[in-house]
This record gives sequence, C-alpha cells and structure tokens, in this order.
Amino acid sequence: MKPLVVIIWVIAMAVAAEGQPKFDDTPRSSKEWGFRPVEGSEMRVNPPGFSWRPQEGAKSYLLQVARDDYLLQVARDDDFADLVYEVKGIVFNVHCPPEVLPVGDFRWRVAFVTEQGEQSAWSKTRRFTMPADVNEFPMPTREDLIGRVPVEHPRLFLRPEDLPRLRELAQGQLKDRYDALVAECEKLMDD
Repeated sequence: MKPLVVIIWVIAMAVAAEGQPKFDDTPRSSKEWGFRPVEGSEMRVNPPGFSWRPQEGAKSYLLQVARDDYLLQVARDDDFADLVYEVKGIVFNVHCPPEVLPVGDFRWRVAFVTEQGEQSAWSKTRRFTMPADVNEFPMPTREDLIGRVPVEHPRLFLRPEDLPRLRELAQGQLKDRYDALVAECEKLMDD
C-alpha cells in the first residue's frame, strides 16, 4: 500500500470508531466475577465458560429484559482472521460454547449491540491456552435442553414416566411423609 493510502485509511478508521459505542473493560471489583477466561490462563475444562462485565448501552442492560445483544469471537491470531468459534445473539453477559475447542493458544473478545442496532467497539483482547490434557465438558445448546423437556405434564421437577412409581410410594411406604408435605403446603397456601 502507498503511504498516502495508509494514512487516509487510518484516519477513516479513527473517524468511524469515534462514534462507535465504547466497550467497558474496567477490571472487576472485589465483588464481581470479572472477565473469564482470565488473561494468560490455562484452561482446565474445554470449552471454557466466558464472562464479561454487563455493558451499559447494550439492549438487555437498557431494558432489563433478555435480548440478543452480545457477540463473542475466539481466534488463534491477534487479527481474528483465524476464528475457531464465533457466536452472535448472546442474551446475557456469559456464554459457554456447545462444542470443544482445539488444543492451542487463543484470543477472545466480545462486543455488544445497542438498542439502535449499533455494534460497540470490541473489548480488549484476552489470551488463554487450551492444553491437550484438558477435561472436555461441552454445554448443550439451549434448544437441545428445551427439546429434552417433555411436552406433557408434569415437567418441572418430575418426568411423566416417574409418576406411577411416585404415586405408589405416596400411597405406600412414604405415605406419612407425603401427607406431612401436603399439610405443610396447605399451611403455606393459607398464608
């Protein structure tokens, strides 16, 4: 590239970034979890859980409701040209990938989207290492977890296929405990 072209490009990028929302990379306080993986850390679980400071100006921060507002990138290089994981539409300021990462050294960064649809500047880049002997523990996707919940009731703490055995226990050897539990529930309902 010619020097004049480079200078014009740098000025254009600086002007474009000036109006872009800033990402708050303030270090954590003693009462906060902070940015994870921590800069320079070696992981013990693959994939790692990612967390960052909630961002003022992000959609969910403004509305206090869950909205798709964070973007996360994990790459092998400083330019993020060699992405190994990327996700958009993260609702909260935490994320655990549903797939394991390869062995190696990585960089990660996060950005947010404002209510007006503007993407913030990227966070500071942080580095971590995924060793070969790490424990693999991928998280299922939200869709996979919801897909496992039965359509029929009950579905909160019990599964429909467990009901016959629980009813048998409630009328048999656990009848006293069951009756005491129902009485306690009735008492709470009266209050």
